[in-house]
Amino acid sequence: MSSATQNAQHIFMGEYTLGLLGPQEIARAHALLGEDESAVISALLWEDRFLVLTDILPPIDPSPQLLHDIQTALGHDTTPALSSLYRQPAARKPAGTAVAAPAPVVPAATPTPPPPSTERKHPAADTQVAKPPLNQPPATTTQVANASSPEEHAPKGRSAKAQGNIWLWRVTSILLAVIALFLGLMPTQPIAPPVTIVEVAPTLAAILQAPGQSSTPGWIVTVDPQGNVLMNPQVRSDTPADTSVQLWTHGPTMPQPRSLGLVDPNQPITVPANIMGDISAGQIVEMTLEPKGGSPVASPSGPVLFIGRLVKFGETPAPR
Repeated sequence: MSSATQNAQHIFMGEYTLGLLGPQEIARAHALLGEDESAVISALLWEDRFLVLTDILPPIDPSPQLLHDIQTALGHDTTPALSSLYRQPAARKPAGTAVAAPAPVVPAATPTPPPPSTERKHPAADTQVAKPPLNQPPATTTQVANASSPEEHAPKGRSAKAQGNIWLWRVTSILLAVIALFLGLMPTQPIAPPVTIVEVAPTLAAILQAPGQSSTPGWIVTVDPQGNVLMNPQVRSDTPADTSVQLWTHGPTMPQPRSLGLVDPNQPITVPANIMGDISAGQIVEMTLEPKGGSPVASPSGPVLFIGRLVKFGETPAPR
């Protein structure tokens, strides 16, 4: 049996345990219980879970009319008549109650006193007749019946209360079990993680690369908020002893290259803002190999070692 089939059968037995199935589905459930051991285990598990929910409910005493309405709503054909909820069969009278005590008195008290005309002929006999009411009053049949009436109705009330509690617990247990089953079968939606948007102040930066090498960064160039240019080498550069490495910059607002001085190609470089001047996106930064002491002219004269363009990061795009 596949996992999906087992899960469907488990849910089906839960519905059967709750009494939610129709006649045809009940017949199918009975067939499963008779031939499939896993169905029996599943039904017992559901019953155990629902009984746990029943045990935590506080007892409530319904009225006889409410009990009758609940039984009618559940469709029980064997519901007793409403009058039977108020009376208790004689066989269910509790043993040892006060009803049994007056029983020996009934035969002695049943005969009525003799007529006055007969007894008053003899004064002594009249005196004897007067004594029994003082010491032991005769109990009539009506008095015995009235004395037993409260005891007869007391157990019936307790029985109706117990039956009402059982039905109320069953109905409440079914409702709680349906809610638990619904919550258990309801698919849970994953909670999306919170998205944190971090705003970064716009920054100018560039990666200098050797000409013809598009994947190897040679230098990383950043500009701090004060306008100073910070340069960090990523590779080692070996240059002849009779040469120098010179740093240049130019851009859209600076067509002619401007020298930023001689630099060590293997050490970090900091170009102060007063030497760098105005900086804008798209500005070119390059290093060239020049004769010892620098270029003899006002522009690069030797081959380019590294070159890159400044771009702006963290700028919020303008709304369209």
